Order: sequence, then structure tokens, then C-alpha cells
Amino acid sequence: MEENQIILAISEFWKNNEVTHSQPVSEIDLKTFYQSNRLVLPGDILDYFKELNGTEGYDNNLFKLYPFDEFKTVKDELEDWIGPPDYRNITSKLTDHKNVFVIADHSFHLFTYAIKLYDKESDANEIYIICGEEFKIIAYSFTKFLELYLKDDKSLYF
Repeated sequence: MEENQIILAISEFWKNNEVTHSQPVSEIDLKTFYQSNRLVLPGDILDYFKELNGTEGYDNNLFKLYPFDEFKTVKDELEDWIGPPDYRNITSKLTDHKNVFVIADHSFHLFTYAIKLYDKESDANEIYIICGEEFKIIAYSFTKFLELYLKDDKSLYF
């Protein structure tokens, strides 16, 4: 699915399921993120934050897609999470955790989803599913992750 089509599909899906999305992120906030982190947000997630910017709570399938103001590193979001599951060891297992940012969770962190960012534009931005200290790649772009979300794909459940 094309990037603009996926944003429209997500918007329609949320509307049909009475899910409220957050206020779009400002250009100033995006610039501040880059200046603070020196990591490049891929175009698909930039467009998403500018258009929809996550949910204000959990949807009917217990997914929460994070708004930009909750977009934190795995370390900042999960390091102190005792659980269940217990996420305290994830930073010792996920070696690039400083470049991996949480984008969503399912069932109040039963599963957490995160995107790897780079210091320059990349053809792929790995999307991880994380459960406790275990993780695996489920997609290579935010758009692909959103497609999995819309289909309620089994890969979203480890």
C-alpha cells in the first residue's frame, strides 16, 4: 500500500472504530527531535505524525499507537518496566537501543513495537516486536508496520 493510502486507511479505520487520534505534531517539535537526537525520522513516520500522530488511548484490539510526545527510546520507555512482562533487561539484549524508539504497544505493554532510526536517511528502518527481553524484526518500514496493524496480522503477536 502506498504511504498516503495507508494514512487514509488508518484514519478511516480509527473513525469506524471510534478511536481518537492526537493533534498533529509541529515542525518545531520535529526539528527539536532531530537537534536533540541527531537521528533521521523516515518520511512515512514523519507524514504519519503530521497527519494522525497516534491514538489518545487503546483501540478495540488493545493497540495504542504512540503520539509524538510519547515517542521515546526503548531505554526511556521500558528499562524500568517490571511487567509482566519484565522489560528491565531489554537494553542489554537490544544492542542499538539508543536508536530504537517505541511506536506502539499492545495490551498495556504485553508486546511493544519500536522503530530503529539512523543518523542519515535509510532504505530500511527495522520495526521490532518486543516482549520482555525478547525481540524480533517484523517489518522494515513504518508503512509496512501499519499494514500489519490494519490486517491484525499474526506477526504482531510474537
